[in-house]
Amino acid sequence: MTKLKKAGLVLYYVKDDDIFFRCMIPSDPQYGGSSPQIPKGTIDEGDSPKFTAIKECIEECGLLPLNLASIEEFKVYPSMKMAIYIGTVNNTDSFSKPHWESKWSGWVSYNTNGHKLRDIQRHIFEDIVNHIRTLNGR
Repeated sequence: MTKLKKAGLVLYYVKDDDIFFRCMIPSDPQYGGSSPQIPKGTIDEGDSPKFTAIKECIEECGLLPLNLASIEEFKVYPSMKMAIYIGTVNNTDSFSKPHWESKWSGWVSYNTNGHKLRDIQRHIFEDIVNHIRTLNGR
């Protein structure tokens, strides 16, 4: 079994046959570059992966806890030692200002800007897109 080190939460919504992901760009490029990416972080001693994923999304994307409509464990990526959760929100416009660690936070259209997502995470977004399309019968 893989010892997890990190967890992240990918919020999404579907509109007009496109999937939008809530992403962030770090203030300091040394912590992930300058491309939109998954809000994620290190799992602290005693914290669960799910707790960490939500906490990081609150800090890095400005998620308001009461706005979280659904969350589910999506997949563990053993080579990255990371658990990924996916979720939806009640209101796609209801977010607070993110923590100082984030230079930017916002929605990214997969159809239009999927190629701009962080390279080493792109396969995660592709997995999520395939999952959502399967759920929607596409």
